[in-house]
Amino acid sequence: MPHKRAKHSDRVAKRFAAGQDLAPGGDDGFFSDMPKGAMRILQGAKVQEAYRAKLQAKKKAEQDAATRAKTKAKVAADTNSSSGANDDATELTIRPGEKLRDFNARVEQAMASDIHASFRSATRSQINARKRERRKLRAAGIDPDADPEDVDKEEAARKAKADKAAALQANEPSKADLKRQRQTIQQTGEIKDFAKASQVKKINDVAQAPPTLTRAPRGESVQAKTRKARLIAKITGNDEDEAEDKVKQAEKARQKGRVPQKLAAATAGASGTKRKNDAHDATGEPSMARQRVLDEERQKAIKAYRQVKEKKIRESESKRAKKA
Repeated sequence: MPHKRAKHSDRVAKRFAAGQDLAPGGDDGFFSDMPKGAMRILQGAKVQEAYRAKLQAKKKAEQDAATRAKTKAKVAADTNSSSGANDDATELTIRPGEKLRDFNARVEQAMASDIHASFRSATRSQINARKRERRKLRAAGIDPDADPEDVDKEEAARKAKADKAAALQANEPSKADLKRQRQTIQQTGEIKDFAKASQVKKINDVAQAPPTLTRAPRGESVQAKTRKARLIAKITGNDEDEAEDKVKQAEKARQKGRVPQKLAAATAGASGTKRKNDAHDATGEPSMARQRVLDEERQKAIKAYRQVKEKKIRESESKRAKKA
């Protein structure tokens, strides 16, 4: 390694080759045969002084470069203001020995401020135009952020509403017509615009009897209807049993045409035991008429079930065909 001392044999050979009784050279002296570590310690002040001088020279060079750049920029600004675009064109030319990449970078740096200003101006113009358009839409009663289809629908609805208002306003009499009608009424004393009421309704009429309930509320039970009928009969002084019989007869008429089992459940009473005896014979089997009714109901249920099942199968097949 260059910073290490040569071995003894090399040093002896070099001394023998140089000879003896030679004139003193520049390298001879106190530090000629001293180790490098000791030389660095003894020459520390000199090394530090050289390092400080180097830093000062670097700082001074940076300050001179900044001063030259400021002076150059000031001169360029004065030149641009005085000469105009022709001087800029002559300045932005490739220099002798300059690379094309460096020339492009210099041109971009010189034109950066103009490009940025132009871009900001164009962007601001577009923003202002959009703001003006949005203000016009709001003034017309249209939401600028709405969907175009919704805007068309709202515009059509607004036009229809405006046409309807215009038609109503056209049908209404004008101020001149109203004034003419007022003058005619004042002169003749006749009012032709208002006709007499077909029916005279008195105010503060007194009820002479409680209201008559002609129809029960939907979903009301037979017991509730019977209870209300008995209460009304008691208030009016009529026979309660007769009112109850009327309610039961009306309920039977309403239940007419329903399923036989529901009819039997709704009209169960004193005749229930007799019907039960008629429906079954001595052996406990249902009668022929009862058996026929049950067979008919069973066939109806089977037919309805088959129709529902066929409908479900057709729907599933159609869905499977659509997916395929």
